[in-house]
Amino acid sequence: MKYLCVFCGSQNGNDSQILRVTDELGSLLSRLGIGAICGGSGCGLMKVLIESVFRSEGYVLGVHPKMLDVDQPAHPQLSNLITTDSLYERKYIMINKADAFIVMPGSFGTMDEFFEVMVLNKIKQIKKPILLFNVNGFWDGLISQLNAIQNNGFSDDFASFFRVVESVAEVEGQLMKLHRPVTENP
Repeated sequence: MKYLCVFCGSQNGNDSQILRVTDELGSLLSRLGIGAICGGSGCGLMKVLIESVFRSEGYVLGVHPKMLDVDQPAHPQLSNLITTDSLYERKYIMINKADAFIVMPGSFGTMDEFFEVMVLNKIKQIKKPILLFNVNGFWDGLISQLNAIQNNGFSDDFASFFRVVESVAEVEGQLMKLHRPVTENP
């Protein structure tokens, strides 16, 4: 694997553990030679991730829609930045450039991105691994709802479309199975 797309919140949230593991994830990606692709915001968890990767001398590609320039401007240090006209175009670029995805805590946009890549895998438009990082049980409610969807006959085994991870060590183990060092920009 060369590039991991990190879907995460544009807010910090109120759990310091989430901030810490986001920072650790950025360092891990750099150490493994895996490039990070993210929404490019200078706010929230995206900012934490970007700054962690930079401190560790890794690679980040930001994909940022210009409609967010006022409320959530792009990170000012990003030299690898693609500016898009829409959120849809942003997702399209991130999905196509990534080899795999990790879903960190976030809000509606993060869930939208998660469901998009899960559906694309389900309908065989892509075949790319997805990790759902369940920091401190953040995604427990979503996992419960996905179980209800499956138990009520509305979906096959949803777990075949993603893996739940609960620690940076688990993330590292999964990434090592997919890893290929970065040799060029995405």
